Amino acid sequence: MPSRGWPAIAAALFALAVIGGQLIVPVLSDEAYFVSWGLTPALGYYDHGPLTGWLSAIAIAIERAIGIEVHGAVHRLFALLMVLATVGMVAARLRRDGLERQDIWRLGLSFLIVPGTVALAVMFVNDGIVLFLSTVFVLAVERILRGAGWRWVLLGGAAFGGVLLVKYSGALIFIAVALAVLLGGGLRRDVFIRLGTLALVAAVPFAAQLWWNWENCAVNFAFNFSFREESGQGVIGSFLVAAFLVTGGVWIAVFAQVVRSRRKPDFFAMTFYIFMALVLLLAVALGSLGANWVVVAGPLAILALAEGANNGRWVLAVNTLLSAVTVLPLLLAVFALKAGWLPLERVFPASEMQLQRAQLLIDAGGLDVSEGQAVATTNYGLTSMLRNAGQGGVVTFSRDVYGRNDDLFVEFDAFAGRDFLIIPTGAIGLDEIAPMFAAVALREVQTRWGVLTVYEGKGFKPEAYYRDWLAPFVAETYAKSPFPYGGCYLDRPLFPRG
Repeated sequence: MPSRGWPAIAAALFALAVIGGQLIVPVLSDEAYFVSWGLTPALGYYDHGPLTGWLSAIAIAIERAIGIEVHGAVHRLFALLMVLATVGMVAARLRRDGLERQDIWRLGLSFLIVPGTVALAVMFVNDGIVLFLSTVFVLAVERILRGAGWRWVLLGGAAFGGVLLVKYSGALIFIAVALAVLLGGGLRRDVFIRLGTLALVAAVPFAAQLWWNWENCAVNFAFNFSFREESGQGVIGSFLVAAFLVTGGVWIAVFAQVVRSRRKPDFFAMTFYIFMALVLLLAVALGSLGANWVVVAGPLAILALAEGANNGRWVLAVNTLLSAVTVLPLLLAVFALKAGWLPLERVFPASEMQLQRAQLLIDAGGLDVSEGQAVATTNYGLTSMLRNAGQGGVVTFSRDVYGRNDDLFVEFDAFAGRDFLIIPTGAIGLDEIAPMFAAVALREVQTRWGVLTVYEGKGFKPEAYYRDWLAPFVAETYAKSPFPYGGCYLDRPLFPRG
């Protein structure tokens, strides 16, 4: 096929994937969790800084104003706009370098069409915000290296400060940029002063997070650096998968271009490879790696490729085919699952059937809750889906370190004596739920996707919940956190810290 035909195919496939994803893929799991933050605007959340929650609150206000009752639609449009704004910034940068229009289209579409970008254009998640803000930061630093004025310092500082209000791991891009400037020989006195000022601007919102953590058990730091005990296999394999999901074949083209040129990489290429090396080193140290760690590598790889001889004309074809064989089958599978055409047992292990049935039922709006009944789930994603759908009185019974915003925002004492509908998932069973209620009965709900097991609890006993459920968990996690703090939301009656 002539190379000029690939841009049209890529653009059509991107539009099809994004529209299909927006309509077909339910707002569930972590996406539902992030959307639900907007229901409780705050200065901080359990596992991340507050910016995602603030943006979600704005999206929810818009949804309520136009009559959308189940939250998530405007969030997803915002996610798409962030991706399009990111590629727009990259295109503007390439235009300043004098690239031909067809080359800019080819490179921009090579970024848009990869599976990682398609996912971020569909789902409202932390990583889409990090993608946008990190790109602003990198482009601002590059302008500073070219002698740009102080407005770029303020813009870059605000962008990086925003990154830190979303994910602390965003600091990796700052380290990569700083090392690229240093190794590239661009650290002149004026650049040093400007970058130092940029860092001070970014430190202002981060200082507010230091204060919030001081007042709240240092919970962000504890979650990110001490609670999780992940161990994974095949870090190198995971790294390669992440590189392909986020950049497609662009990272190979950049590497080949640098090798062929036999000269020191320019700023974007230097930053790209230092960033990827830092991610790999961190992954080896932790024993695990997620593709979301490298989202900023997508636009960075495109900038690095254009920075050289603009080779790699094959990458658009490769990236388009990569999405065609991954994204489209996935969308078809999700559609078939929702319609009940594809049996759950053909896709998921038995241990996940209950969770998947619950998610599909909630997404379809079919959960039957009696008047006056509160709802509890044992999965924070399910709780978030119910809250986003407007269900009142929803809480999470969980001993997992993930998704514990209920510890911050829910007063369980207010539920004393209430009747509950409980949706258990994973290994949590009736024996663990029963002590928290005066009486518990099991009920089976017939759904399109099979039988969903639920419990009906009568007379919730918050003191038993605190004593038998939360206290052991707190002793094993929060109480072991090494980070200092001056106050803690856990220091309240009936909520011992171990």
